[in-house]
Amino acid sequence: MSHELRFQVMMIPSVPWPEYLDRFLHIEALGFDVAGVPDHFCDWANPPAPWLEAWTVLAAVAARTTTLRLATCVSQIPLRNPGILANQAVAVDQISGGGWNSASGPV
Repeated sequence: MSHELRFQVMMIPSVPWPEYLDRFLHIEALGFDVAGVPDHFCDWANPPAPWLEAWTVLAAVAARTTTLRLATCVSQIPLRNPGILANQAVAVDQISGGGWNSASGPV
C-alpha cells in the first residue's frame, strides 16, 4: 500500500497572533501540507513569551486557510476533559468546512 508523502511544519506559538497567523498563511502559500501546533500551557524554555492555546489557534486558522491541513503535535489529554476535547475537535472540523481544510479527510 502506498501513501502520499506529506510535509508538516510545527508552528511554535511564541509570537503575537498577527505574526503567527501570517506564518500559517505563508506556509500555506509555499505549498506545505500540514501545520501542527503544540498543546502546552507555556514555552517552558521562555515563559514570558506569548503562547497561544492550541485548539483556539486551530479554529482561528481553519477559518483563514483553505488547503493547509491542521493538527496538534500533541494534545494534553490528561489535562483536558475528553468531552470538551471532542467538542473542540468538532468545532475545528465545522469551521474548516470538514476534513480540517482537506477534501480528502483529516490528517
